[in-house]
Amino acid sequence: MLYLHIGTQKTGSSTIQHFLRSNDSVLREKGFRFVRAVRGWIDHNKVARELRSNSVDTPRFDAVVAELREASEPNAILSAEEFFHKRAARRMGEHLPREIIENSRVIVYLRRPDDLIEALYKQRLKTAAIEPRPMRYLRDSAFEIDYLTVLTAFEEVFGRERITVRPYRRDLLINRDIIDDFLHVLGLDDLAALPREMPEDNPTFSAAVSDLMGDYVRHGGVNSARLNQVLAAQDMPMIRRSGDVYNAPQRRELLEQGAEAFDTICKRYGEHLRPVFAMPDFDAMGDKGYPTWRQWSDLHQAAGRAMMKAIGEIQKKS
Repeated sequence: MLYLHIGTQKTGSSTIQHFLRSNDSVLREKGFRFVRAVRGWIDHNKVARELRSNSVDTPRFDAVVAELREASEPNAILSAEEFFHKRAARRMGEHLPREIIENSRVIVYLRRPDDLIEALYKQRLKTAAIEPRPMRYLRDSAFEIDYLTVLTAFEEVFGRERITVRPYRRDLLINRDIIDDFLHVLGLDDLAALPREMPEDNPTFSAAVSDLMGDYVRHGGVNSARLNQVLAAQDMPMIRRSGDVYNAPQRRELLEQGAEAFDTICKRYGEHLRPVFAMPDFDAMGDKGYPTWRQWSDLHQAAGRAMMKAIGEIQKKS
C-alpha cells in the first residue's frame, strides 16, 4: 500500500515528517517504508516540484516508482505538502503504474480557509516574500483554498474511495494530536508513544511582529530564519497572535464565497469535515478575534520591544 500524504500547507506536515524520519527503523520493522528516493531531509517536495513543472521527463518520480517496486516492505509513505496541486495529481496518473494506484491511499488535512489564508500571509510577510498588503493577498490567493479542484484532480486519478480527508483542528484530531491522527490513518496507533523529534518552532506571530520582521529582512539584511528562531525563543507577551489580519466581515465573505465548494467536500469526503468549514461566531471570539484599536496599539508596542530585543541579540552574536 502506498500512503500518499499531500498536505495541505500549515497543517503540521513538518511535524509528521520529522516523526517519520526519526523513527524510520521502527516503521520498517512494522512494514512501512518512508521512501528514500529523492527525499530531502524530511520530505519529498523535490519530487512534487518536478511533477508540478513543465518538464517532460520525470527522473525524480521515476526513481520513486523504482523504489516502490523494489521495496521489501509491503507499505510505503510519500509525504510533501507541495503534492497538493492538480497538475501533480494528473502527472502521477500518467507515471504511476496502475497496480500502484489501485493499492494507494491519499491522505490530506484541511484547515479552515480563512485561518489558512492568514497563516500563509504572515509566513510570506515575515520572510519579506510579499509587501504588507493583506487585501491584495486575500484577493490574489483564492487558489490556496480551492480545495475542491485539487481533491477532484486526485479523485480522477486514484478514485474517491482511496482518498482520506481529515480535519486540521486540534479538537477534531485523534487525541488532539496531528501525529496520533496520522498514525491512526496508517493503522499504527501503537506507535504513538515513540520519541518525537519536533521541527524548529515556527509560531504564528502577530501581524505587527510579522510586518516588522519583513522590514528587517528586506531593508536590514537580517536572515529571516535566524530572526524567526530568536523571536520564537522569546517569552514575551502579545507577540504571538491569530485573527489579527482580516476582520469578521472579510472572513465571513471568504467563507460564504466558498460555501458551495466546501459543502461538496463534506458530502464527498465525510460529514466530520463540517466543523472546519462552519461559520464561526466572530463576535464571541474576544481576545482571539480581530483587535480593537487599543489592542492594536498594544500589539504594535509589544512588537517593537520584541524586535529590538531580538536584533540586539543577533548583533551580539554576530
